[in-house]
Amino acid sequence: MRFFLIFLTLFVGSAAQALELSELEGRVEVRSASGWEAAKIGLLTGSGSLRTLVGQLTLEEGGGRLKLGSRSSLELKSNEPALTDGQAYVQGPLVGFVNQVHFRLERGSRARVDLTGPRSRLAVLEGKVNLYGGGFKNLNVGVGKSLNLLNRVQSDFVEDARPWYLEKLSGLGAVRLEAFKGLVELQTATTWQTMQKGDSLEGEGSVRTGAASWAELGFEGGGYLRLGAAAHLKVLAVEKLASGGRKVTLLLEQGSAWNVVGKGKGNYELRTATLVAGVRGTVFRVDADGLLKVLEGEVAASTKAGEQPVPSGQQVQNGQKESLVLDATDRFNLERDRLRSLPFTLEGTLPSATPKRDFTLELRTNFDSEVSLKLGGQTVKLTPNPGGVVRYQPLLPEGETLLELTVTHYDQSKTLAGRFQIDRTAPQFTALSVRREGLEGVLKLRVEDASPLTVRLSRFEGANTRQNLTFSGSLTAGELRFPWAFGPLEIRVEDAADNVTVQILELDSSF
Repeated sequence: MRFFLIFLTLFVGSAAQALELSELEGRVEVRSASGWEAAKIGLLTGSGSLRTLVGQLTLEEGGGRLKLGSRSSLELKSNEPALTDGQAYVQGPLVGFVNQVHFRLERGSRARVDLTGPRSRLAVLEGKVNLYGGGFKNLNVGVGKSLNLLNRVQSDFVEDARPWYLEKLSGLGAVRLEAFKGLVELQTATTWQTMQKGDSLEGEGSVRTGAASWAELGFEGGGYLRLGAAAHLKVLAVEKLASGGRKVTLLLEQGSAWNVVGKGKGNYELRTATLVAGVRGTVFRVDADGLLKVLEGEVAASTKAGEQPVPSGQQVQNGQKESLVLDATDRFNLERDRLRSLPFTLEGTLPSATPKRDFTLELRTNFDSEVSLKLGGQTVKLTPNPGGVVRYQPLLPEGETLLELTVTHYDQSKTLAGRFQIDRTAPQFTALSVRREGLEGVLKLRVEDASPLTVRLSRFEGANTRQNLTFSGSLTAGELRFPWAFGPLEIRVEDAADNVTVQILELDSSF
């Protein structure tokens, strides 16, 4: 990638003064003899280099001002700043050089310089910029005009409603892996590591997909990007802004990226080696080879040749604009968008609090929902089948367990919580005594169990028929009354979890 040095010399009259680093936001570094280190407020002298990561800096001298955006760099040569990459906002009085062309901003004039990807321009926001030398005799670039620094062609320029240099940073925004298929990897300091759903990177980083893979990356505050197979994306900066919005800067080095940017979701810029796409509220696709397709809204496309708006229903490559033609990649992404936009559903509840021998969870939700079940102190991630059904039957220890079920579908979520008791132990009971009182029998029991109990007494008529009559009664002070009859008496104790203990008593004339 080729960058042109822009030499800026701030001045008051003809006397050179020292540059002062007056403001720092985010991560700003200065190169020293031992390498890059955090920059500090104060005067700058001599030579050196400054760079911003996710951050901004401001240099001042003699009433002139230069503000450097995120992911930008400049060099100090004899105390003169030279922009080598990124974006700068400048206010006069200011003089300097752009590609060996002398330029001057008078007091009250303002301009911006953009050296991002293939874009190389100087745009005048107020007043004028005077250029001479290097083939120019005396050229004035007026307000509302942009000069292409590569082919020196002027064109009309309309500034963004909320340009980056008017925003204050409040921190790093998060990028989260919201859905994927196949292999998705995140670059660490030394290697690539496999990503899982829900993993995030703060503000910057590199993500790549494997063959036959795709990945949906969601941005904090809304909007998402879907990487296709064998794609490589650098997240240069995702900045939280003091206004409540955000600024996203991305570099697609390989593959295809499908972008869905909601209206009012902040500045969004996607770069390739040959294209810069700047958008607010649109659906578009960019390939690393410079193909741009716009399905909704409008994209400002910048190349070495200049800038042009690309409206919905159009595509452009190598500067040639034509009607949009959908292919298999577009149709896949449109179907994924449809599935993603389906209403969030959750059918099913947690098992009832009634004690049971086993725990069984069954529910239905969106097939691409994220399901998390917390049992006691452990969390289990569950995956719905293609029909959206989740079934889970773990072997839990006996006793009471706290449950918390969370189902998340992108930005929608629902949590259910409760208690569940496992009881696999049969009731323990002892028949303390049986006595006859007239036509009734009185059974005195001692019963122990972790669950509520039901006690049933049965007697059988006939040795072979095993037809029985069941007398259900209630225990009063540990005693159960039943109609008296000679013969075997079955005592059946059953708890709420369906555990059963049975004992037979022979009732005869001795009672």
